[in-house]
Amino acid sequence: MKKGVRSSRLLILFVLFAHAVHAAPRVGVYRLEVSGVPAHTETTINDALFSFIRELRGYHVVDCREQAVPHRFPEKGNLDYIFCGAMDLTPEGIRLAVALKGKDHNATRLLSKTYETAARILLDSRHLVRDVFDRSVPLTGNQTETSSMRHTRAGEESVSSLDALAGSWHSTEEGERIVIVSEGRGIAVLRSGLSVPLKLKISDGVLVVSQKGAVNARQFSHFPPEIAQKLAQEARPLQWRFPKISGNNRLSGVRTAPVVRGAGHTASVEYEEVPEEWVRN
Repeated sequence: MKKGVRSSRLLILFVLFAHAVHAAPRVGVYRLEVSGVPAHTETTINDALFSFIRELRGYHVVDCREQAVPHRFPEKGNLDYIFCGAMDLTPEGIRLAVALKGKDHNATRLLSKTYETAARILLDSRHLVRDVFDRSVPLTGNQTETSSMRHTRAGEESVSSLDALAGSWHSTEEGERIVIVSEGRGIAVLRSGLSVPLKLKISDGVLVVSQKGAVNARQFSHFPPEIAQKLAQEARPLQWRFPKISGNNRLSGVRTAPVVRGAGHTASVEYEEVPEEWVRN
């Protein structure tokens, strides 16, 4: 009898879950069309936008990034919306335009901004995605990022005090654990378990966190020892830049992440900027 009741409950939950998934609007996400922007910047920003769209609740996300952006709303795929856009280099900076198009043409939402650097796009991309998908946010068309716009988010402000940051933090992106102590010092425990000393400073309202000292070969522990040593000699110390803090417990910025290209003795280190958030424990 108990097994029958339990099975019935599981069946009901499964039906409800299936109905919820089916009821969620399906949005197809396409790659940005790009002109004049470096390939690594294109890849980083496309990946960041897709990642933040997947975080949204209430949508079933379909990865269409390997497909060409359709001129008309696609009939196949049973999509309710498509997300697409363009990114191009202008004298003023990098112009990013994104659109959320629905089957009903009246449902189309557009947003365009011009950013000074790719790092600024990464900083703003999570908010940009939320604004495009949040129907309660009015969109006014073309916008140019200026100094006055960078800190207009509710609850966000520039970092002004190192002492106020003292305590234990963790990275929501990389899973690292960070302890900030007094006098601009700290320690980061990387995912590999390696601890690295940190030095902190504030420059024009931006918190700059840097690895203190030389890069350790153990930071490349997934490579053979001699290759790891070679990469460590080439690599720059880790660095994070946080221009925004929310409620004194969430830092938002970018991480300069090392990326290894090639293999064996031809392996080399390149760098890309990726979104980063530290949250106080």
